[in-house]
Amino acid sequence: LKASSLVLSFLLTILFNFSHLGYTNLSISLFFKFSGLFLPLILFKSRGAFIALFLFFTFFFIFIFIQIKKKAYFLNFMLLFLIFLFLSTSFVLNQDPQDLIGSEMFFDDTVRKLANQKDTKVDAIFTFYSKNQRLYSIDGNINWRLQIWQDVLFDLRDEGLLLNGYGYNEKIPAMTLPERMGRDGLNENVHNFVINIIARGGFFQLFLYLSFIYFLIQQKKHLIIFILPVFITSFFDASMENAHFPILFYLFLGYFYNF
Repeated sequence: LKASSLVLSFLLTILFNFSHLGYTNLSISLFFKFSGLFLPLILFKSRGAFIALFLFFTFFFIFIFIQIKKKAYFLNFMLLFLIFLFLSTSFVLNQDPQDLIGSEMFFDDTVRKLANQKDTKVDAIFTFYSKNQRLYSIDGNINWRLQIWQDVLFDLRDEGLLLNGYGYNEKIPAMTLPERMGRDGLNENVHNFVINIIARGGFFQLFLYLSFIYFLIQQKKHLIIFILPVFITSFFDASMENAHFPILFYLFLGYFYNF
């Protein structure tokens, strides 16, 4: 499964357990065990998704600690157990992927080209630097996405479409370049759901969408612990543009809103 799908599965499992079991030893131990197993796996698959999951773990751990300070000894024990799981799982994942899977799929021309899309001869801040009024990254994977997002925004500006976007009848122009269309030529995802909203419906549609999310959070502030990691994950992936991810997200968003 993709990292975004694993993150959503993790979030739903943990939050669903706590909504039904409460702050019991079972629900807390499941939270730490799943975190110890999933955090290194997500880090191995996607750094953007790892940031989202790590923030969720940090905030939720603090929230649990505030709720049940009397069980501090139990929380400390589970935290040590999590570290053990994290290190042992990381050891397995850090083996050579080619040896584990026995395939050359990780080292084809597409991956080599992506890895070479960087410039390591510049001074960068957190891998980012600017040149010719554009933002770049010395990380090839991040830089690939970064250039797509800027191409979308700059083209919308030049075409006078920042307010209402391109619409939904054709592929986003920035995704018509051969190197961005994937091996089958069908890829049209910009790997950022905010940029995708702007491209399709402009800043007007983005305003409507964020207003909807703001209304939900204003009504039920606890929803932020579910919404925030999903959004961070979708900032770096095409998760909101596939079939199953948004269905599960909005279905359980409604569930957590009502319960």
